[in-house]
Amino acid sequence: MSRSEYDESPVMAEVKHILILANSEREGGRCIAGKLATPLEGENFDVGQQWIRLNNPSSPGGGAVPYEHTLCRPPSRSAVRPFDVVKVALLDRCNNPDHPEDWNYDPNQPWEWVAASNVGCLAAIVDTPPTLWNDGNEKAVQAGYIRKMANPASLYLIKAPSLWNFSWFKASNYFNAYPKKRRRLQMTFGRQYHDFSVTDSNFDRRFKLPNIASQWPDSPTTLPVPNPGDVYFCLSLTGLTPPDFVSHHYKICATIFEP
Repeated sequence: MSRSEYDESPVMAEVKHILILANSEREGGRCIAGKLATPLEGENFDVGQQWIRLNNPSSPGGGAVPYEHTLCRPPSRSAVRPFDVVKVALLDRCNNPDHPEDWNYDPNQPWEWVAASNVGCLAAIVDTPPTLWNDGNEKAVQAGYIRKMANPASLYLIKAPSLWNFSWFKASNYFNAYPKKRRRLQMTFGRQYHDFSVTDSNFDRRFKLPNIASQWPDSPTTLPVPNPGDVYFCLSLTGLTPPDFVSHHYKICATIFEP
């Protein structure tokens, strides 16, 4: 049941500070998520463990954040980046048991860039789940999985495990007749194998990959990574978005953090 179905009173926006940990590509716009930050004296922040994934209530089919809403970074109002602290007017929790971190933000109130942090802050706010999402499918979990978790979560910030790698290739699928670029993160975590689609916007630039999909390899090719033990990942499960994606939550690597 949505809020509008039982309460027609206006929602008062509450401004919160969020340390951005994901600004990645998704259908219809951007996926923006981070952890709640409490301002301290001076220009410091206490970043807690509460995740917030921003949901645009005006966006049809899943609440994707329009790119223009992210344009608040000085001096030229560019898009927010991971490690930015921004002020966002939150309306209310989406109360979605399949995406418990989702909050509606006020699309009529511009975001405000406040500060920027760095990779040094991650060790203090890392999540430490004993296992990641798994029901026998290395690339996804079935609808209903998240709400049945002991501690429902669709977002994690983790330190890279000892066994992991990136791969890149081109491939077609049911929805795309022409080959498209594929970026994957494979890892073993908690003795379980996982295969994540990488949506980090900086992936191609980081590894200096060709712009044209036809120049990508036909089969998965591993990419070398310096200092693999020092990397962090922001991991996510996709939401259920009718009509095409209603049976599974797909595993996503939204951001790669390197020292």
